[in-house]
Amino acid sequence: MVCMDTNVVIDFLKGKTTVTNKISSLEKEGYEFTISPITVYEVLFGSRFYNPKEISQVEQFFDSLTILDFNYECANVASIIHSTSMQAGRDIGVMDSLIAATAWIHDEQMLTNDNHFNVINSLGMEIREENFILGIISTK
Repeated sequence: MVCMDTNVVIDFLKGKTTVTNKISSLEKEGYEFTISPITVYEVLFGSRFYNPKEISQVEQFFDSLTILDFNYECANVASIIHSTSMQAGRDIGVMDSLIAATAWIHDEQMLTNDNHFNVINSLGMEIREENFILGIISTK
């Protein structure tokens, strides 16, 4: 399973060729796709604020995906990711911390074109006596 980052969902819905081609090739390899509830929020907010006519299309797309649960473990790991990135002077922000933690807790890779997720891996943090390594698939 592969968790789609917000930027990937937006680019896919806009029909960006590099993203649609990457998703198509991953589907052919047998991958299934999920999203974080944080991505659901970000995309729905953007659609409602900037282009409410898109809401129906966005909701149909979300209906075709599994939306991962966000729970205490996700929140705990996100707090570690965010605080570690801030302490290292490489703040990745709240939303990406929440998305990364959700994917990691659910043992999924991230499909993204955002370098924030590479920053997370470069910080070498440990969580529950194991190294936090987030599998990243780039759309580029």
